[in-house]
Amino acid sequence: MYAASVEPGRVTLVLSINEVRLLNNALNEVLNGNAIPTDSFGTRLGGTRDEVDSLLMAVHAVLDSAEVVQPKGL
Repeated sequence: MYAASVEPGRVTLVLSINEVRLLNNALNEVLNGNAIPTDSFGTRLGGTRDEVDSLLMAVHAVLDSAEVVQPKGL
């Protein structure tokens, strides 16, 4: 991973497909695992469950698109 550009309020990252898969899995665990209690979710992550869910959906869509181009395991 590296930062392709950094601007006020926005960072563009370049990630390998494996890094996107790792991010997808980590976000899924954060949302669906039992590690972070609901009452401290926002404080510990800096965002709401809805914000993290939206990020997960966006990352998942990118992962799905990438795996069409480069199937899993290749």
